[in-house]
Amino acid sequence: MKPTIATARKTAEAMNARQVVVVSFDYAGRYAVVSYGVTKAECQDVARLCDAIAYGLDDGSLPAPEINR
Repeated sequence: MKPTIATARKTAEAMNARQVVVVSFDYAGRYAVVSYGVTKAECQDVARLCDAIAYGLDDGSLPAPEINR
């Protein structure tokens, strides 16, 4: 599972957003995070949030959802 920047860009365009973070989870409990910003500065800014989400999921300070089949 690897969401792409193109996925995040399409989401931002659909929502008329300048910045977006996409977090996805699969049945195996894995997650992926990707971000997008319209400008380089906005991209760098939202990337810090993206990293914080990933670190929080890794260290357990942010709970991941339980996915049931």
